Amino acid sequence: AGAEGVYEYVLVPAAQGTVALSRGLASGIVAGAEGVYNYVLQPGAQMAAAGLTMLGNGLTTAAGATYEYVLVPAAWATAAGLRVLGNGLVAGAELVFEYVLVPAVKA
Repeated sequence: AGAEGVYEYVLVPAAQGTVALSRGLASGIVAGAEGVYNYVLQPGAQMAAAGLTMLGNGLTTAAGATYEYVLVPAAWATAAGLRVLGNGLVAGAELVFEYVLVPAVKA
């Protein structure tokens, strides 16, 4: 009767209490993890995604502005400069032809 009493009134209730405590602890851990996910990780990820989207949009805008207001004008200026240089070379060649080569051939 003594062993049965220990089993029935000590061991079984202690085991049930341990199981209940374990379940409560597990529920608390799950609830805590859900809270961290819902109120910290998910909003943080959404804010990070929004920030990266804004950064990407900013870089796209900067690249477009750089292209439109720096690279294209620089290319036009370079082309204009090369045209002027080319015209100068042509004019110089015509002068050399007209005043140096033609008189040398006639002489």
